[in-house]
Amino acid sequence: MQTSLFDMSKRASKAVAKRKLLILTLAGMIILVLLTQGCTCGCVAREWWPAVTNDNSGGAIVTYGIYEGRDRNAYVQRVDAEGNKLWGEKGVLLASASPPNWLRRPHMIADGSGGAIIVWKQSDGVFGQKVDSGGQVLWQEGGSPVFSGFKAYQGVVSDGLGGALIATSSYSKEKKEYLLQIRRIDSAGNLLWTKDNTLICLEADAQSGRFHMASDNSGGAIIVWKRRLGGIFAQRIDNDGNVLWGAGGLELSLTPNTFSPEVTGDGSGGAIVVWEHVEKNEEGQQLRSICAQRIDAEGDILWRQGGLPICSSSELLMGYPRIISDGSGGAVFTWMTYNDIYAQRINSDGDIQWSKDGVKVQGSEAPQASHCVIADGSGGAIVAFERISGSIRDPAGLCYVQKLDAMGKNQWQPDGTLISTKKGCPIISDDGFGGAVIVCWPYAQKINAEGERVWGEKGILLSRKDVF
Repeated sequence: MQTSLFDMSKRASKAVAKRKLLILTLAGMIILVLLTQGCTCGCVAREWWPAVTNDNSGGAIVTYGIYEGRDRNAYVQRVDAEGNKLWGEKGVLLASASPPNWLRRPHMIADGSGGAIIVWKQSDGVFGQKVDSGGQVLWQEGGSPVFSGFKAYQGVVSDGLGGALIATSSYSKEKKEYLLQIRRIDSAGNLLWTKDNTLICLEADAQSGRFHMASDNSGGAIIVWKRRLGGIFAQRIDNDGNVLWGAGGLELSLTPNTFSPEVTGDGSGGAIVVWEHVEKNEEGQQLRSICAQRIDAEGDILWRQGGLPICSSSELLMGYPRIISDGSGGAVFTWMTYNDIYAQRINSDGDIQWSKDGVKVQGSEAPQASHCVIADGSGGAIVAFERISGSIRDPAGLCYVQKLDAMGKNQWQPDGTLISTKKGCPIISDDGFGGAVIVCWPYAQKINAEGERVWGEKGILLSRKDVF
């Protein structure tokens, strides 16, 4: 009987192990798909995934697209600090399109006066629209055209004067590479930065046309990208449209084995950049590192040549770094492994401030699908993330948010505050008071500085229709 029970126990253990392996494999496949779709937050890229920004009054402005018959319409909604929808039940209509002229990839920034600027692409170009704090559409109906023709990606940052700097990438058949173009649009919707009808064009050769940009806090912008057959490059454009850091930009990494660059301003006209570095060690194992570099306003490299290592690991899925300013000339970085999200703070001199290889954002291990991060206004960070449930029947995740103080200590629940049990990765904006507004479609939720849900248990329902 003892042998029989032992055999039964052994078979049961094997069955459990196989089930765990299947779950982990499925979760890993889901994560791999989610992380390679091109959204800035790491989620699956839909044509018009929601975007959110603050309204300077403790609330948020959210844009989203919904199906309405044959049309696919883009809306924008403002929710005040108490959770009231201010711009009607559906929001304000930004643009409408029918197949095949899709609306895609919105980016949104606050205008500094309680309104927002939204930029998106369609089949025939890139468009922008401004909405004031009362929900009035200020620019051309249907959006002001910024760039014509098909574009791969676009980005936007504030010019500090109620307008925006908008960049885009497009493939040049003549040069057989992606080129980056940038122009400025003022608060009234007038397009700037054209000389003899020629747009400012960077010698980019950007891989897949991807790039990331940040404001230089002086009306200009800093753009980073990975060259198709090279490393990570950066370029600064001032408020008059002058390219400042030499033809072709600055090379930040010394090898081509680099990926996923992101950038934030350092508050002094320069920037801090983060990226992934991949190489093989002597044993043939793949080693992934998160590296960073600071550049001053004149384009001088300030930290270790080739990049300052923040963390190194042989874990396959380590990477997908994010970066925010710490408000003191340094930055807070976050990145993902298979089971965890880590964070690290580096001061303006390049000195690591938190534990070696970073601090864990959550208490327990669980497969991660995506994450995004904002500054908390006090040298720390607020991180929203989606955890894979691990269930074969329901592989969707749960959305959480966690706050790290300036010392890198978790401030809320050990695993963060639960935001939503709905599908979809979270997007986040600060509320201006040490808390955040998180959108897990179709709900928006506000978390105060103490980690408490403010807009009810589920949050505010933005729309009963599916986002496209």
